[in-house]
Amino acid sequence: MEPNISLARVTRNVERVTLPNYKVEIKNINSFNFAKKAIEYELKRQAEILDSGKTPIQETRGYDDDRGITYSQRSKEEAHDYRYFPEPDIPPMEFGDEQLEEIKKTIPLLPNQIVKQLISMGVKSSDAFLISRNKKLTEYFQKVDSMLKIENSSQIVANNLVNKKLSIELSPEEFAKEIEKLSKPKQTDMGTLTSAIEKAISANPKAVADYKSGKTNVLMFLVGQVMREMKGQADANIVRQKLEKYLK
Repeated sequence: MEPNISLARVTRNVERVTLPNYKVEIKNINSFNFAKKAIEYELKRQAEILDSGKTPIQETRGYDDDRGITYSQRSKEEAHDYRYFPEPDIPPMEFGDEQLEEIKKTIPLLPNQIVKQLISMGVKSSDAFLISRNKKLTEYFQKVDSMLKIENSSQIVANNLVNKKLSIELSPEEFAKEIEKLSKPKQTDMGTLTSAIEKAISANPKAVADYKSGKTNVLMFLVGQVMREMKGQADANIVRQKLEKYLK
């Protein structure tokens, strides 16, 4: 990247801004980040020269990323050294404050702004980052989330999108309905649950013995066995509570 920079002094008494009579070119910048820093430095440098009543030298400069400064490489005293020529179809353009504000309104949120917005909605930062990288995914997320009235809906939608638990081939309406189904408390048939617990205890005597000897972490294994027997049609908290009573 090789940005060209020149500043024009603007005062309220001047009806039309004339182009500066110099140009500074910064050569061979190898990243957008360095280009940004080089331009910011050069704007400050040139403004200080103009404020002192002088005019910056027309020249080619390099950028030292270690020191964060530009430095002179060679002077170009005449415009023809740059091979510049006026472009008759593109005259200088001037924008008022109202026009600039209108233009700003048309600019969509940038990814880092989307990340902040999603985090403020309760989405964890890693999920917010992944969603913000894809405009289509961001728009899909917003449509689905706006349809849901359940607690912590934003993170639930994000989790299903990022981990691909539900397909975005579904319409946003279908996606939202699936999340509502998954979020509803499961109805547990207590008669079937009792039978499933008895089967799990009978089939896993070692786990039962380990639990009774003080290895309480084994309980979650048994909960999993019961849930498998119930084919997921049970509330895991109820299963755990019922198991604990059985294992006393």
